[in-house]
Amino acid sequence: MVALLVSAAAPPHAYVEQPFVAAGTTNPLLAPFQREDALWYQHIAAAGYDIPQAAAFMPLFPLAIRVVGAAIGSQALAALLIPTVCTLVALWLLHDLVRTEIGIRAATRTVVLIGIAPAAFFLWAPFSESMFLLESVAVFWLARRGQHAAAGVVAVLSVLTRLQGAVLLVPLMAHLWLHHRRDHESWRALLRSAAIALGPPLAVLSALAVAFSTSGWHLGLLGAQALWHAHPAAPWSVLAASVAAIAGGHHPEELVNLLSLLAAAATLPVMWRRLPPPYALFTGASLLVILCHSGGNSPLMSASRFVTVIFPVFIVLATLLEKRSRFRLVAVVFAASSALLFAAMVEYVFVA
Repeated sequence: MVALLVSAAAPPHAYVEQPFVAAGTTNPLLAPFQREDALWYQHIAAAGYDIPQAAAFMPLFPLAIRVVGAAIGSQALAALLIPTVCTLVALWLLHDLVRTEIGIRAATRTVVLIGIAPAAFFLWAPFSESMFLLESVAVFWLARRGQHAAAGVVAVLSVLTRLQGAVLLVPLMAHLWLHHRRDHESWRALLRSAAIALGPPLAVLSALAVAFSTSGWHLGLLGAQALWHAHPAAPWSVLAASVAAIAGGHHPEELVNLLSLLAAAATLPVMWRRLPPPYALFTGASLLVILCHSGGNSPLMSASRFVTVIFPVFIVLATLLEKRSRFRLVAVVFAASSALLFAAMVEYVFVA
């Protein structure tokens, strides 16, 4: 509804008409979502990796768009249906996971908070966040039930969705260790379980490294990011550059990125006390990846949407917002922020 209202009030923009976007994107229901990375995913789905910059995007999400798009006759529509389904399944699994760990009330609050978070609209847009959220929650959901081999397979899918999926190996290893201590397994059994669970994702990461380095572009596993003027950097330099960008007034979205990152980091002490170690390890590793990467448009580019899929942050918030008045206040702020940011994105303002 927000997208339709904003797009109706503003004149059409040529960005929607970029020639490499599949036909059908000028539909008033679909056009408002044709922004930023969504265009690249649909381009890859339609034409493959024919442009060096496309190598920065992993293949699973555009492959899904291509397959579903062929079945329903519209890649643009498929690019919206896939995130919707992934998000709904992810929220269902997350509710069940939190209900098991803490209780049903905290589970309901968690699902509501992540569904209306300031950058939650990316979970329903043609971006890979929804698929990555589903895979991240599924790894925890399976590992908690001792299904480590299945969790390893999902970790493979996460790596093929976003290279940052490699961070899921950290909580998966922690789950294996906790399972080993709880059941008093032998070291041989632990090593066997680790090989079964961690072997496939590590093999995929190795294969990707070889594929990138031997491709015609010879980019290396992280080289494609350089084509977007992004590069590895020390966390303190990224934070300093982020503050400088905000002070300079050139990147207003950087304030949202920095606040999202700091808020997520602030939950870590509480998370370590109230949740099993894999949750804090996953959160810490995810935040470290964001902090060690300086974006091309701004230092913390896309941090707000990256934080949205770090679901343990919202579990902690749910435990801290037990009073209804506090929960309602945060929910109103989240929902209003999400609507405003989404309206800005529809108006072609770079949000994340």
